[in-house]
Amino acid sequence: MKIKQKYFDLVYDEMFGHIPTTGLKNPTIHKNRMKKKFMLDDPFEDAEKRTDYLLHAFVVFFNDRVERMTIS
Repeated sequence: MKIKQKYFDLVYDEMFGHIPTTGLKNPTIHKNRMKKKFMLDDPFEDAEKRTDYLLHAFVVFFNDRVERMTIS
């Protein structure tokens, strides 16, 4: 859990930082929602809801990126 908190902003900015947010009313809402879902113990536990592929892609990218940072 501490690793998630420590590296979330860094990995999020790497993945979504290049997307312009000038036309959005609230540019931080996506980051806040993603962080809320991501910080759950098991973000994919609710099988009744539709699959959040963006969250799944973020988790895979996060795990890969953190693994590379901790090994190097």
